[in-house]
Amino acid sequence: MEKKYGLRPAEKKDYAYSQRMTPVDYKNANLKNQIANVVNGVLRQYRFQSIKEFKAVLNQFNVTVEEVRGQAAGKPYQGLVYAATDNNGKRVGVGIKSSKVGRNVGLAALLRRIGFNKSWMKKHPPSPELKNIITDAIKTAPTKKEFIHTLQSKNIGAVIWQNDSGHIYGVTYIDHNSKCVFKGSALGKECSAGVINQRYNPGENELYEPVWEQGGNSGSREVSLSEAILDLFSLESVPHPAIDDPEPGNPYGKKKKRKTKILQSL
Repeated sequence: MEKKYGLRPAEKKDYAYSQRMTPVDYKNANLKNQIANVVNGVLRQYRFQSIKEFKAVLNQFNVTVEEVRGQAAGKPYQGLVYAATDNNGKRVGVGIKSSKVGRNVGLAALLRRIGFNKSWMKKHPPSPELKNIITDAIKTAPTKKEFIHTLQSKNIGAVIWQNDSGHIYGVTYIDHNSKCVFKGSALGKECSAGVINQRYNPGENELYEPVWEQGGNSGSREVSLSEAILDLFSLESVPHPAIDDPEPGNPYGKKKKRKTKILQSL
């Protein structure tokens, strides 16, 4: 009809990518609906390559996810539990099973989405502009808080993973402009957790003697003893191909105190 009357054809838009998501407010009613809106929106709009990265995006909207494993009636089971968080990333309230949140938000569907995202992102590398923005923020921001706020002003989220002693062992970047998620090392050494840890914990490396990675002289690099030990227990070292952030304890009730701290939007 547009061609017949010389009209301009209407542009086809993907409704899922045009939906606006708002952070969950656990003090308001319809908490389950709020969580469902965020989970479905993140699954449809963002491209992440692991459950840890999926969790990092959810944290931007005051939601967290936990992978559960166990046995029921003698049969093993695996699944996901979602819950709300406060503005500091601390979990509040009880967990909600993925089946109660909605369709296609369970573990099997999430792993399929991760596989699809990996294939897509291999063909679409991160832009040089994103890397430049992050490296400039690391150089100019005097504190972790300022670093996070500087990236926020560019519509980029940063989730910093650190332990109780303050050692930073991981960082995840969420580019809300391209809707893509990257771990720091994927953008290069300049954006990695190691560089951020050296920037904001400058005296830490002096406390440890250097050790060497195995694997031949050509591929060896010097790492601190703290990095080597933390790598054994970090979330990146869990041997599941996509699930790299299992959490112990009862996911439906009060959460056990963990030694991992997450710094996000403050």
